[in-house]
Amino acid sequence: MSTPATPSVFHQPAVLHQHQAAHQLRRLLRLLKLLPHRVRVPLIGVNVVVMAGLAPHVATTTGRVPMETITTGSVSRLQVQVHFQRLHPQPHRRKLLVLRTGGSVAELAGPVLHVAKTIGRVFTATNTIGSAYHPRVGEVADCWPASALSATTASTLTTLTTSVSSSVTSKSTATTTTTASDASSTGTRVRYAGVNIAGFEFGTYDTCGINRGPAYADSSYFVSQINHFVQDDGLNAFRLPVSWQYLVNQFDGGSLGANKLDSSNFATYDQLVQGCLNSGASLCIIDLHNYARFNGYIIGQDGPSAAEFASLWSQIATKYASESRVAFGLMNEPHDETCNSVQSGGVMDITTWASTLQSAVNAIRAAGATSQMIILPGKGWTHSITYLPSNSDGSGPALMGVTDSAGGTSLLIFEVHEYLDANNAGGNSDCITNNIDSSYYRGGLQNLAAYLRSNGRYALLTESGGLNNANCATYLCQELSFLADNTDVFLGYTTWAAGGFDASYELTETPTLNGNGTWTDTSIVQACVAKCFRDSC
Repeated sequence: MSTPATPSVFHQPAVLHQHQAAHQLRRLLRLLKLLPHRVRVPLIGVNVVVMAGLAPHVATTTGRVPMETITTGSVSRLQVQVHFQRLHPQPHRRKLLVLRTGGSVAELAGPVLHVAKTIGRVFTATNTIGSAYHPRVGEVADCWPASALSATTASTLTTLTTSVSSSVTSKSTATTTTTASDASSTGTRVRYAGVNIAGFEFGTYDTCGINRGPAYADSSYFVSQINHFVQDDGLNAFRLPVSWQYLVNQFDGGSLGANKLDSSNFATYDQLVQGCLNSGASLCIIDLHNYARFNGYIIGQDGPSAAEFASLWSQIATKYASESRVAFGLMNEPHDETCNSVQSGGVMDITTWASTLQSAVNAIRAAGATSQMIILPGKGWTHSITYLPSNSDGSGPALMGVTDSAGGTSLLIFEVHEYLDANNAGGNSDCITNNIDSSYYRGGLQNLAAYLRSNGRYALLTESGGLNNANCATYLCQELSFLADNTDVFLGYTTWAAGGFDASYELTETPTLNGNGTWTDTSIVQACVAKCFRDSC
């Protein structure tokens, strides 16, 4: 894993709404872990602990930083002022007038992981990912040119000062010199972007969680794709689907059996996970790809019990308890199709499902995996509409009740799938919507953003995509741009899908390996998936 670049902007205060402030603090705390000295945080204020919760990378810092959790409704504004001890000699410092915002991330001198080799064209202080603030046109920013990145000067004590003022009484006396306008989103790139690496879930040829055939388990080939996506495209997040049947080596179509991880199969899958981590990726999502079913029966209802589901996740979490870049995607696309659940008609009881998810969350934390994100799926294929309180599915209110013994809810992330075609399933039909509004019977990402924002929660778009043509690229770029404009609630995206799919699959994002060892991306990856993260759509 490469060493992150040095923070590019110093001593820049901002005044923001609490959701935006939480987003900013998450970034700042992530930086603090990278600094070798203990952090001193003079604090005043409201309820304490967990801003670091959103950033698993800073879990080891949370014990030394008495940061405050800002409870929904408890504050109206939060002021942030950060002083970084400069890590490089003063001659390397440049003051740059901000001529534009929203530019290429690769041009930043900011602390963007794994892009140090691409940094070198610091001509404007564009949207500085991970920095203390987001510059505005006309401001002057302190930035560090690429030549400074290799300098090795010891850092000294870093001081983070936060202050909170409620709508009734002042909670602090922190000094600020300038303020930024209030905003509900950052207008920068998302934290995570990448693709699904499909294959280990193959053998499940329907949406009933029935798996009778072997997976396409080619870890070496899949890891080589990940390395390409990281090194050549600058992507940093990968979802790694796997079936429950593969993990326990049970392909007879019957009952669950002993429910123990198969040592051989899991070792092969772990090669994929380790390859993802070794690539320098920031996020590797273990995705249990069973549609809330095991061989056609609903988990927690007429299929495997909640305790068996929790046991599987306990075993997985034990393996990755110390790896904060692993996230646990509890289940892919729960739904209400009948499958083998004749008595219930396949209808999932959302209260029972939320309780089943709670059992898994508890088991993961009890296994010692306390710093990782856990990705929560509602039913309704995890489309945006299933979470809205106006929808009869009830997924949003039910999942809001799932708690985290690690503290707060900032590591409990809502999972969202939205495709661009008429039936919101991908398929082989052309794209008709960007999913932002509620046309074509969508819930609308803008409505979901408002719901998440009002509850102080976060989501990941872990599946989306379309055909490899210009029309679908237009809609996908619009969708991903919307996420980038609402990074206070959307952490990122992983589109569908690379890995085991070949060129005959209509939604393929599998790159082509050329004879000279280079890779060629599909058109939609080039136009949107990589471009929207590396530069802008």
